[in-house]
Amino acid sequence: MRTVSAIEDWIPRIVGTALVFGALTGCTLDFGALRRRDASTDGAAPCRDAQVEICNGIDDNCDGQIDEGFDLASNPSHCGMCGNTCSLAHATAGCAGGRCIVASCEARFGNCDGRADNGCENTIDTVAHCGGCGRACNFANASASCVMGSCAMGACVTDRGDCDTTPANGCETPLNTAAHCARCSTACTFAHASASCTAGACALGRCDAGFADCDMMAATGCEVDVATTMNCGACGVACAPPNAAGSCATGTCAIGTCNAGFGDCDSMVGSGCEASLDTASHCGRCGHACAMGVACVAGTCADEVIVGIASGGAHGCAARRSGAVACWGANSNGQIGDGTNVDRLSPVATSMLSDVVALVAGNAHTCAVRMGGGVSCWGRNAFGQLGDGTTTPRATPVAAMGITDAVSVAARGTDTCARRMGGGVLCWGDNSSGQLGDGTTMNRSTPAVVSGLLDATHVGIGGSHACAVRTAGTVACWGANGQGQLGDGTLSFRFVPTAVRMLTDAVEVAPGAQHTCARRRGGGVDCWGDNTAGQLGDGTRTAHSTPASVMSLSDAIAISSGLGFTCALRMGGSVVCWGSNAFSQLGDGTTMDRPSPTPVAGLTDAVEISAGDTHVCARRMTGSVVCWGRNQSGQLGDGTTMTRAMPVAVRNLP
Repeated sequence: MRTVSAIEDWIPRIVGTALVFGALTGCTLDFGALRRRDASTDGAAPCRDAQVEICNGIDDNCDGQIDEGFDLASNPSHCGMCGNTCSLAHATAGCAGGRCIVASCEARFGNCDGRADNGCENTIDTVAHCGGCGRACNFANASASCVMGSCAMGACVTDRGDCDTTPANGCETPLNTAAHCARCSTACTFAHASASCTAGACALGRCDAGFADCDMMAATGCEVDVATTMNCGACGVACAPPNAAGSCATGTCAIGTCNAGFGDCDSMVGSGCEASLDTASHCGRCGHACAMGVACVAGTCADEVIVGIASGGAHGCAARRSGAVACWGANSNGQIGDGTNVDRLSPVATSMLSDVVALVAGNAHTCAVRMGGGVSCWGRNAFGQLGDGTTTPRATPVAAMGITDAVSVAARGTDTCARRMGGGVLCWGDNSSGQLGDGTTMNRSTPAVVSGLLDATHVGIGGSHACAVRTAGTVACWGANGQGQLGDGTLSFRFVPTAVRMLTDAVEVAPGAQHTCARRRGGGVDCWGDNTAGQLGDGTRTAHSTPASVMSLSDAIAISSGLGFTCALRMGGSVVCWGSNAFSQLGDGTTMDRPSPTPVAGLTDAVEISAGDTHVCARRMTGSVVCWGRNQSGQLGDGTTMTRAMPVAVRNLP
């Protein structure tokens, strides 16, 4: 067994260990029961009661406790064990759980690896750690620096710029483009051309279509339009075909318009308009040859000169000097006479006619006086208006029965009349209002004699009435009279010719739908009947059952009436019209009704006029024909169906 002395020697070692353990674990040991070491027991040094307790494993102040007051778990001077002082590089040290820790870093330093043993090992004013660990400075396409803990963008790399002045996206803009060449917003632009940037300098790129760099100077870009006749397709390539005005389309030279009297008959641009159009082989147009022995005069074969025109409901016709006829417009009833029922927007030849001397058009039929006095008609025939004894429509001319001495013919609506050589008048067709003048209301499919009329010098037909000028200058009318269109001062229908009142010097008569006009010997014009649209031309809209003078008209040489309007050809070649203008049939460029004569725009050389239902045509001194007004069926002959408020030329006439 161990002796007491041996046990006493062991106790201090246990106590010392226990104290250390207690400090580490927070346990408190009561050593009051332990016998104190002093000289009386083991000869050791006496207790030092007055000493200050220090961390040395000894009870320095003789209170029976060793190293009290020292926390080895959190005291940085005695961290984990007495005398273990925490000292870290560039840091304020702390102690936690008996281990040294970094409490804070010195300015400009950081504990970036998270370890305590090497303290705050990194400076934080570098581009890798700017203002904080791992806070790297990085700018696209640019250098970087760290200034006072903040990242700063440095110089851009070559060919890059910070054009939006936003450091966050660095030097975002290439400086080798046309928009930013060498410097931000320094754009490369050239007139009519693309641009590029090469080695920091602007360069001219591809020219825009239709332009070229003819002066070889980049500063002016592609300065020349190569779609002009001076530079057509390339610099300095002129487009100047002979006898023509050139045109340049998509860089290719073409013939624009031929000079007057010339034509491009070989269709070769190089030779231009090589053919004279005043020759028998090319008369007026390429390939148009005159008949053998027929001369070409001013571009027209002598036998093709237009000598007469006629306007119907929605079609028109022209008679040539040769006796041939050409028609255009509506053809649903065969009124063009070409053997079809197809509408024609420009003139086509009427079949089987070569000896016509006079021509007239009704609503949907056409008639012609032929050399020798016969009359031929074609088109609609529901009321017998063709005079062939039937009511069958005809798409080519048929002879009106029993006429051999006609000198002129008149038509309107669904009726036809012919004036005979001696002054008598024959009529046929619709007779529901007595408009055939034979004393009945019976329709006639063959010519019937107008009663009591043997001295007619001119005949005209209206909507449902007809009138004739007599040798003495008087006028007689018959048929419908609901608007006073017979001029006898009444509204009574007349089945035989009845004299118009107060008219003794008439030379021409022009019945319309429900009104009538007469040209007087001195050039004045009188009208009577319906005046709803101002068609009497007296400045009012009041109907008259006896003649009233047309305002400001004293030099008329021809008149023609349509449905609610009238036109007059004046001495000198101008034309005036008045009345309804819903379809621009007055030719003044408007659709405004006119109660007094209004000039037709741009027409100064007319020699003949003819009014249809809602359009008018005029033959000019040159032989050409112009028309204006409604055009829904091509009755203007200009190749379209567009209504025209002013005269347009009929194609291919003469």
